[in-house]
Amino acid sequence: MKTFIRTKLHYIFPVVLAFFIGGCADDGPAGPTGPAGPVGPAGPVGAAGATGTTGATGTANVIYGEWFRPLTYTVNTLFGMKYFTHVEEVPAITQEVLDQGVVLVYGKMLGYNPTVWPATQIGLMPVTIVYMQGVVQTDTWTAPAAVGSLTITFVNSGNIYNTIANQHEFRYVIVPGGVADAGGRAAPLSADYIDHLKSLTYAEAMAELGIAE
Repeated sequence: MKTFIRTKLHYIFPVVLAFFIGGCADDGPAGPTGPAGPVGPAGPVGAAGATGTTGATGTANVIYGEWFRPLTYTVNTLFGMKYFTHVEEVPAITQEVLDQGVVLVYGKMLGYNPTVWPATQIGLMPVTIVYMQGVVQTDTWTAPAAVGSLTITFVNSGNIYNTIANQHEFRYVIVPGGVADAGGRAAPLSADYIDHLKSLTYAEAMAELGIAE
């Protein structure tokens, strides 16, 4: 009986092996690529990023003039005090500028002794200069802006002058309101930004506003 089983397995194994070998050798050519499957559903929308901080109001169309030197001053007396004034026409000063922007006026007080006011010094108006001339004297320079003009004004605390020097020079810088919105309305400059500009030296302000010195 054992001999019979060995004989049968002996003949069956080569046949099965031949079947697998023959099957591998007779594979046909690859079939054509099937059609693409349908597009899968869109993935979920990602979470929104954090909102950034609001930037400072920008400025546009900064306007500035060259240094000018009033050659003469008009003298007016108010309550016994003499006020020396020069009106400089500045068409760029509009009501909108006065309402929403700022007008900066700088002075080179070149009519003073350099020990009182160095020739290289530039001050933001109003300027107050204190010195001794017999007694303590205080000179006050202001430059109030109105629509279309600046008025350079001088008054001395002791009321001791009948004329003043004409070497002093002045320059204005007009910073209008912020960048206009979709409706064409400019945003007013913030009080903090105006205070910032006024805290700068002349050189610092020119650099920040992109103005050639």
